[in-house]
Amino acid sequence: MKSLLILFIFINIYKTVSTNEFSKKLPIVVLHGIASSKEEMSNFSSWITDTYNTEVYNVEIGNGYDTSLNTPLDTQVEMLCDLLDTMIELENGFNFIGMSQGGLIARAYVQRCNHPPVRNLITLVSPHGGEYDKNFNIIDFYNPLFQLTTSFAGYWRDPLRFYEYKTKCSFLPDINIDKPVGQQLKYKFNLLKLYNFVMIWSPSDEIIKPSSSGKFDVYDREMNVVDLTHSELYINDYLGLKKLNETNRLWSFQTTCKHVEHKMPYCHQQLKPILDKFL
Repeated sequence: MKSLLILFIFINIYKTVSTNEFSKKLPIVVLHGIASSKEEMSNFSSWITDTYNTEVYNVEIGNGYDTSLNTPLDTQVEMLCDLLDTMIELENGFNFIGMSQGGLIARAYVQRCNHPPVRNLITLVSPHGGEYDKNFNIIDFYNPLFQLTTSFAGYWRDPLRFYEYKTKCSFLPDINIDKPVGQQLKYKFNLLKLYNFVMIWSPSDEIIKPSSSGKFDVYDREMNVVDLTHSELYINDYLGLKKLNETNRLWSFQTTCKHVEHKMPYCHQQLKPILDKFL
C-alpha cells in the first residue's frame, strides 16, 4: 500500500512538472538571412505570431542588411549571443527559426553560446553543408580579404580545394568539425540539449548549392552529392547529429518552394504542417 502511494505521488509530481514545462508556449526568435533584415522578415514573423499565438521576436544582427553581408560570421555569432543574452523574455528557453544564412548562425549560436537555451532549432534552406557554385571559381573566396569582408565566404566549401577550405575558411570548418576544434565537445553537448533540430530544404532552391546542403549534404570531388548519413560528421557523430537522429530529434522536411519563397505567404501552406509539430 505504501509503495502504491509513493508511486501515485511520483506520477502526479511528474505530470505537474511536465505540464508546467511543456504546456506554456515558448517565445520564438526569428532571424533573417544574408542581404536581408528584420523588416524583410516582418510578414513571416506576423504569420508565425498569428498562427501559433505566442510571442515572436524578429531580430537582426547589427544594422541588418550590411552586417549580414559584410561582417564575418564569427563576429555575427558573437553579436547575436550578446543580443539574445540581454533578452530576459527568453530566459526560460525559446524556439529559434533561422532563414538561410540566419539558420547557420542560429546553429552556431546553439553550439557556441546557447544562453538563453534553444529548445527547438528550425532552419529554413540554410547552408549547413556549405555553398559551392563552380561558376564562381574565378574568385578566390579563401583569400583573407574575402574572409574578412564577405560573410558567405565563411561557408564557401570548394570540394576541389578541400585542404584550403579546412585551413583558410574562417567559419564552417569550425562549426562542422571539418578540422580539429578545441570546442568540439561543447558544440556536441549543446546541440544534444535540443528538443528537436529541424532542417527544411527544397530541391527547387536555386540559391543554395547543393540545395540539400539545407540538410548537411555536401559535394564530393566528382560533384556528386553526399548524403549526411554517409559523411564522417555523421558516422563519427562529431556533433551529435547521429544521436539526435537515433532519439527522434533530428528532422528533415522538403518543400517545393524556391529559396526566398520560404519567408513568403506562397510557402506558408507547406510550412504550417511542419511547424505545427514543433511550435
